[in-house]
Amino acid sequence: MSSRLNAAREIRMKPPPDLSHSFSVQRFEKGKDVLHLDWMETPAQAAFTRYKGNWYQGASHPSTDHSWTIDVFDTYSQKVATAYEHAKDGYAADLDELMDFLVIPRAQSLFESPRRALAYLFVRFEHKSFTWGHAVSFLSQATQDTSLHTPENGHLWYEVYGLSKDRLHTVVARAEVGHPKLETGGDDVRGVAERDPDFKRKFNDAWNRNDVPLITKLEKEAAAKEDAALENHPHTKLVESCSPTEFEPSLTAFDKMIDTLVIR
Repeated sequence: MSSRLNAAREIRMKPPPDLSHSFSVQRFEKGKDVLHLDWMETPAQAAFTRYKGNWYQGASHPSTDHSWTIDVFDTYSQKVATAYEHAKDGYAADLDELMDFLVIPRAQSLFESPRRALAYLFVRFEHKSFTWGHAVSFLSQATQDTSLHTPENGHLWYEVYGLSKDRLHTVVARAEVGHPKLETGGDDVRGVAERDPDFKRKFNDAWNRNDVPLITKLEKEAAAKEDAALENHPHTKLVESCSPTEFEPSLTAFDKMIDTLVIR
C-alpha cells in the first residue's frame, strides 16, 4: 500500500490484514508537533512518514489494545548506529523515540531519573536484518507511576530501531504487545528491599543518625535488589525466552510487515 504523499521519496509498505485495521499514513515536516501533549512540546526533529494501525484477529472483534506505528525519518541517526554496533542490551542501547526524535533538547531536563526517560525494563535484545537495512529490536515496558511492574499486558512494547542501506533514513517501529500467560497487572518490585526487616532496620537507623553516605549506599543496594527481582521474575524469564510467535501480535509477523518497507 502506498500513498501519494510519499511517492516522491519512494517510501511505501503493505500491512497484512490482521495488522491493517484503522491503517493510516501521515507525513510530518520538521518542527511540526506530533503528539500534542499538554505538558510538553513534541516537534519532529526531522521530517518523517508515519504508518499507523491496530492489530486484532478477524473483523468481528475490533480492538485498539494493540496499536502500532512505523516511522521513517528523513535522517541518519548516529545514536541508532552506535546502538547497533556496540550495545549488548536495551539498557545500553538507550533508545527512546520520544526523547531522541520528538522532544527539543532542552526539555530532556524534565526527566532526571537514573533510569531511561520512559521505560525501566528491557528484554529480548536482538540484531535484525531487513531488505531495506539493519536494526536492533527489544521489548520495553513503562508505567505512568513510580511502580516497577513485572512484564504485564497493557504496558509491554516491541520496539525496532533501524537504518536504511542508503544511510539517509532511520526507521522506528513500535507495537503494543501482549502474551496470553501474562496478567493485566504485574507484580510491583518497588520497595522489595524495604520489605526485608534487616534492611529496613539498617535504613531507619542510618536515617535517624542522618548518615548520608550510608543512606546513599543503602539506596543503591535497594535499587540493585529491585532490578534483580525484576530480572529474575518468572514473567520476565517468560517474555525473554518464549517463541516470538506467542506474542499478540506475533513479533515474527510484525517483523515481516516491517520488511515490506521500500525505502529508496
